[in-house]
Amino acid sequence: MGGFDARVGILMVCLRFFSRAQSEEEALVGVPRKKNPYKKFSYRGVDLEGLLEMKNDKLVTLFNARIRRRFKRDGLTRKHKNLIKKLRKSKAAVEGMEKPETVRTHLRNMPIIPEMVGSVVGVYNGKVFNTVEVKPEMIGSYLGEYAITYRPVSHGRAGLAAGSKFIPLK
Repeated sequence: MGGFDARVGILMVCLRFFSRAQSEEEALVGVPRKKNPYKKFSYRGVDLEGLLEMKNDKLVTLFNARIRRRFKRDGLTRKHKNLIKKLRKSKAAVEGMEKPETVRTHLRNMPIIPEMVGSVVGVYNGKVFNTVEVKPEMIGSYLGEYAITYRPVSHGRAGLAAGSKFIPLK
């Protein structure tokens, strides 16, 4: 009887393996399907190259309501435009695959636009400049979201007096 159980176990393992294979050839060869290691970025269905080529009017329609309203009311102020110019300049000065020089700013309310991708920004948090490397996934959010203004609290255990306060006397 012991031999029968072992054969059933082997059969179950084989069935699991063959059911995972995508085609008969892969099942016969025993090579699992390759996954794409690089995921292509897209923002609301538009890839990064498309976002970079897009006009501002069309780009704004892709953003969420808060940023759309901001662009509709003020557009980008002179300070914001100067920041973009500085980021362009720092990216142009770089040769090869190096990171551009950090551009420091107090503009926490600057929306991240596709043109800023690849830049390095020092965002002021009230005390120091936090270095933020702008990635494609950050498009449509604000710079201030990546420079936290407070130090998160990690509460420790209560002291001896606090714990022993409510222990009844015997």
